[in-house]
Amino acid sequence: MNETQAVDELERCLELLRTRPTVSPQAAAVLMDVSLPTMYASLKAGAMPSVRIGSRWCIPSARLREMLGIEG
Repeated sequence: MNETQAVDELERCLELLRTRPTVSPQAAAVLMDVSLPTMYASLKAGAMPSVRIGSRWCIPSARLREMLGIEG
């Protein structure tokens, strides 16, 4: 992924964070600048606020914005 693509992905994830009640682990990993395996490890350890629906992890946008210091 080149720098332009990385910026586009970050902007897409920020838009999801602003407009959706929850975000995916993939989006949260991009926003927190961690790898996807690290994000899943945090979810499984309970270190990241989340809701599990079946096999799907959902991260509450409001909590993630709070963690990142982003106004809602």
